Amino acid sequence: MLKHEHEYLDLVDRYLAGQISAPLLHSGVFELKRTEDLEGDRLMDSWGRRLDLELIELQQSGAITDAEFSSRWHALWGYTDSEAEAKSLRSRMFTCIDYWCNNESGTAPKSSTDEQSLRSELEALATALRKVLKQEKDKKGC
Repeated sequence: MLKHEHEYLDLVDRYLAGQISAPLLHSGVFELKRTEDLEGDRLMDSWGRRLDLELIELQQSGAITDAEFSSRWHALWGYTDSEAEAKSLRSRMFTCIDYWCNNESGTAPKSSTDEQSLRSELEALATALRKVLKQEKDKKGC
């Protein structure tokens, strides 16, 4: 289930429009990530044992193929292939923002070139995420 993708897009859109700074973008996505991590922790607690680690171990040992791992991973966490793609794009957004914004003096891009790179990457990721979300919505007939 997709829960926070639109919130990520809203923050990115506000940053790209100049409505919020890079430090505010960073703190906003960091808070969303923390919320998602807590939700994931609650789901893992409901399993009774670390099924995710067992699945990773099966893949690493060669007991299952990458395709089987992917299918079982999606089923374990309860999302479709397109939801997994959306989550991957959202995760890449988070990583991009965290990478470009984190430095020793705070959470601001290191230079104007860095900030332009951040903006370009976020524009591309946001476009791709919107496309996936639209396809998921169309598939569900909403």
